[in-house]
Amino acid sequence: MKIRSRAYLLGLLPALFVAALLAGYLGLSRIDDLETALRERGEALARHVAQGAVYAVASGNLAPLHPLLGAAVRERDVIHVGVYQPSGELFAEAGNKPGALHLPLTAGSLNVGAMIFFTEPVEFTALALEDPFFQTPATDMLKESPRRIAWVQVAISRTGNATIARHQLMATFGLVALGMLFTVMLVRGLALTGIRPLMEIIATVRGIAAGNFRVRLSPTAKSELRELQLGINQMSEALQSFEEDMQSRIDNATAELAQKKEEAERANQAKSSFLAAASHDLRQPMHAIALYVESMKPQVAGREAASTLSKIEVAVAALESLFCGILDISKLDAGVVAPEISSLSVNKLLDGLHEDFYQEADARGLRLRFRHCDGLVASDPVLLRRILRNLVSNALRYTEHGGVLVSARRRQGMLRLQVWDTGQGIRPGDMEHIFREYFQVANPQRDRAHGLGLGLAIVDRLAHLLEHPLQVCSRPGMGTVFSLDVPLGQLEPARGESAGSSLEDLAQLHGLVAIVDDDAMVLDSLKTLLEGWGLSVIQASDSQLLLNRLERAPDLLITDYRLGAEDGLELTQRLCDAYPEAMFPTIIMTGDVSEAGVRTLSGAGHQILHKPVRPAKLRALITQILRSNTENSQGGGAATPAVLQQPATAGATAA
Repeated sequence: MKIRSRAYLLGLLPALFVAALLAGYLGLSRIDDLETALRERGEALARHVAQGAVYAVASGNLAPLHPLLGAAVRERDVIHVGVYQPSGELFAEAGNKPGALHLPLTAGSLNVGAMIFFTEPVEFTALALEDPFFQTPATDMLKESPRRIAWVQVAISRTGNATIARHQLMATFGLVALGMLFTVMLVRGLALTGIRPLMEIIATVRGIAAGNFRVRLSPTAKSELRELQLGINQMSEALQSFEEDMQSRIDNATAELAQKKEEAERANQAKSSFLAAASHDLRQPMHAIALYVESMKPQVAGREAASTLSKIEVAVAALESLFCGILDISKLDAGVVAPEISSLSVNKLLDGLHEDFYQEADARGLRLRFRHCDGLVASDPVLLRRILRNLVSNALRYTEHGGVLVSARRRQGMLRLQVWDTGQGIRPGDMEHIFREYFQVANPQRDRAHGLGLGLAIVDRLAHLLEHPLQVCSRPGMGTVFSLDVPLGQLEPARGESAGSSLEDLAQLHGLVAIVDDDAMVLDSLKTLLEGWGLSVIQASDSQLLLNRLERAPDLLITDYRLGAEDGLELTQRLCDAYPEAMFPTIIMTGDVSEAGVRTLSGAGHQILHKPVRPAKLRALITQILRSNTENSQGGGAATPAVLQQPATAGATAA
């Protein structure tokens, strides 16, 4: 309800209530007074007629009664006057007798409908003997004096009183209406002078609450509201000044933040450039060391130096793991990894994990169990294996007692892969940080045996890339479970296996390999390794020198990406132009992890290996390529090997 309506009610309701009480009280009092006056007048009239009828009735001369009764009937509201014998017979009457009423002749008054009947006895007394015109009464009459000789009955109507009461009520209502009209005018005047400023104050406060600090009030009130109006104006001015000051600060802060953001972006770009340059320069010698270590194994086999060489290999592997983790994070953040979705056997996936980790679990004294589930899942096989490998490796690393369970079960049209462990668990406060780079729950000493803190960060990015929901639940001191929901897949046609996939085929490799790198140490270490595998090697530091040394198209080209004046893609194109009819595969090995470099190589269509390259992976890839070349040659075709027809992103991820 609005304040104006409340003001009207506040002014009118009390006045109306008082007027109703006064009208009711005065009206009822007036009606009661009229009723009392009517009764008194009726009783007096009945007594008057009774006294006047004594002589006429006692003498038997009824002629004087008629003028008496006629005068009584002419009184206001008198309807009928009658004189009755004690037996009830009529002596004389005047007026209109109301109906055929037979009322008892008893002294007093009687209400009958809208009339009142007043009955008064006519009594004969001894005083009548003193009248000289009165006949001498009988002796018995003297003895019984005073004696009731007749009854007088007067009928008076209430109609006159009702009319007077009605006029009184109408007059009362008229006075009340005039009073209410006056009250309305008074309240309206007060409302205009008192409530209107209050309504303006309310509207102004609402505007201020909505953020309009420029609204002002005209101080027109002549009461305490004027001070309130002035106070609201002062508050509005203060808020406007505060708003302008805050807006100025916000503008300055925004400009400062924009500057800081620009500086941060430049710093991030500089960091990326530095990381790419430094990574490339560091990968070169580390890549060479890994190749030298692998090529030295046959030379030191059975000697004491073999133990030292194994330790060097472990150190190189640890450094390589760090670089690979940083590289994976960089590739995922750059958005150059495109998943290749295909159907993958769940049993084959879990069997591969068992082969990878059962020895590590046994060495740690832990139980590694797998709960298989027949079926296929639709995902990128390489990326999905990477997720599960990181989760299982992380679970084994942080579990001291008990074991690790890897399970697969169908759930709501999906396959839920879970990795359970009985490790130390994750505190609730650390739960939101576990997917951040380099964050480790319990490794303040940064012990490399506990990893680098990149595994879960890679898992989280890969899960988002594949759109596989990832959940984690943990209870400190009891263990952790990671859950990954993967869509179900469909059966795909089986592919035939190559006949020459025995281990004996890996003993010695055959073919001509051209290698190009501008780093002499890397070039020499790679040549030493490849020649140890039985391959013929032509090495060069640039394309021109390579073309001068080649006598025919090589079976395989292995080149670095950054070669000084040219890059590996340009070198490959020059070699293709020199041997247009030859179809030779190319492996580009690079230490460039910059976003531009990764994107360029992703669309090149070649096999990409990021330095440092593990010799085992390099040999497996070379073996696959050369075997594919052999099969194509035997089939009479010169098509590009099937392994090279895969998108480069898959090869890059596998590497």
